Amino acid sequence: MNLKLRLVALLLVVIMCLSSCDLFNFIGGSDPTTTESTTTTTTKKSTTLKSTTPKSTSSTTTLPKLPESSFDPSSNSVSKASLVAQYTLTQEEVDATKAILDSMVTLSMDPDANTDDMDALYEEFETKFYHIAQQMTISMIIYYYNMADEESSERYLATQEMFYDVQDTYNQALKTMYLESPHKDELFEGWSEEELKELEDYDPAIVQLKKDIDALQVQYDQLTGSEADYDDICVEIYKQLVVKNNQLARLNKYDNYYDYASVNVYGRDYNKEKLTSFRDYVVKYVVPYVMSLLSEYKSYSKWDSTSKKSRVEEFLNDKFYTSTKRNYVSAYLNSLGDTTMGNSMRDVFESKNCIFSIEKQSHRTAFQTYLYEDDNPFCFFGSNGQSANTVIHEIGHYYAALVNHEIDNYDLCETHSQGNEFLFLTYCQPYMNADVYNIVEAYSLVNACYIMVLATIIDEFEQRIYALDDETISAMTSDEIDAIMTSVCEPYGGAYWVGNLSDPYAYWRLVCISNPVYYISYAVSASASINIYALAQEDYDAAILAYTALVEGVSAEDGFLKVLTNAGFTTPFEEETFVNIAGILSK
Repeated sequence: MNLKLRLVALLLVVIMCLSSCDLFNFIGGSDPTTTESTTTTTTKKSTTLKSTTPKSTSSTTTLPKLPESSFDPSSNSVSKASLVAQYTLTQEEVDATKAILDSMVTLSMDPDANTDDMDALYEEFETKFYHIAQQMTISMIIYYYNMADEESSERYLATQEMFYDVQDTYNQALKTMYLESPHKDELFEGWSEEELKELEDYDPAIVQLKKDIDALQVQYDQLTGSEADYDDICVEIYKQLVVKNNQLARLNKYDNYYDYASVNVYGRDYNKEKLTSFRDYVVKYVVPYVMSLLSEYKSYSKWDSTSKKSRVEEFLNDKFYTSTKRNYVSAYLNSLGDTTMGNSMRDVFESKNCIFSIEKQSHRTAFQTYLYEDDNPFCFFGSNGQSANTVIHEIGHYYAALVNHEIDNYDLCETHSQGNEFLFLTYCQPYMNADVYNIVEAYSLVNACYIMVLATIIDEFEQRIYALDDETISAMTSDEIDAIMTSVCEPYGGAYWVGNLSDPYAYWRLVCISNPVYYISYAVSASASINIYALAQEDYDAAILAYTALVEGVSAEDGFLKVLTNAGFTTPFEEETFVNIAGILSK
């Protein structure tokens, strides 16, 4: 008998979010935040995809008419009031869940215990556990809807406290049963030696560290940027965060948090040495094109044509549903037809598994998370995260999460989102004036390329920071940390060059606090996504099929690199990948 204890024990559940990454937010010095994610499955009918878009665009010929479709957030998404009404968690529920664990431990110690009774207790616990996990996710969404709302932030922290309390009780119950139960061989059947060793070494201090880390990130969220000593506050928060993250890593038998998170949070199937070649390719093949692409993108500001300029803004920056005659998002989703991809992407609106914030103090952009109890993904669109590109990015995450619950690799997940953006761009090409499309394309490419450059810089910066000891980190000044960033920027043209796009010193104070060790996922996935675009420019239908191969039928054991290879793409650690990227950038 196996009580399926691995399911929750090894989940070590963190409410995982996958967010968009948009250069519009970078150039001003702000950027999306991200926590961590999870996915689950729904199977839908799949049919052969027919050709959905012509291949030419012209500024002189008559353009095809974009299929008209309207979108109303109030009727295609859940309301905040509805989410608040769904939050029902009480301390009594938490206590009742912990009591079930106590009963499980007691029963497991009886040599004559009925194993069916143990199964029943576990099933009851699992149901309550996922309810608590969903309640934590809901509290997070409500908080991100308006981070200036004190009641919401207090509810979020309190719910995290309750969730971690249950998680700690659960892990300690497992440890006791493994060490003392006469039924342990049956209970832990199928666990690997490594997993059992991890359980045996479990330390309750892990939970307290997670609480401390969450509190630091909420403290950071509450900063408005108007504080006179904003930079200094960020540095102090960051130093505490690095120290606590490294302490968490050491409790889990890793030297530092960078190494721990790469494997246990982000599921990466490559090491730091591989990233050395990736950095070299970025410098050689990507950096030379970034400024020229940015210059081309910025040129639209000098246009005399108000209508053309408004089309660019409409596509890249405005709320995607404000112009019903040019609703590119709805047209793209409808074009995908009765396929698994099409049905899954439309499901986010058809099932109202999303919310659009109208608050200025909402989460900076958008993210996809998971509602465990409902067994479906959920998308949040902040007040600055409702453009066509951002929405398509999150819908890419949603599709993968809805179809394949086993995908938990961040590099692959960000390929789903950024790859969908480039398929969307290709679909829209024939419906746009050539001048407008060229600017939108330049933006999309410079966004992907600069993400690649800056995320690679951030990754090396974090590698260096997390390799330092606690005492050194705690004693460092703001200037000393900035000096590390200056050094890291040198191979890319220097901090001054990087600063032409975004202030690297302000940038690390943002993303390294909100998203520790995350950003390399944006870089490696951007390289894969541009290659999806290269294929789409040659054969759109083939690109759609290759993209679906990155989602459907993928095994969790495959890893990012194998999934890319199986779908017919080269990996981010092969020079051919970057030769292809340079070919696209030089056109």
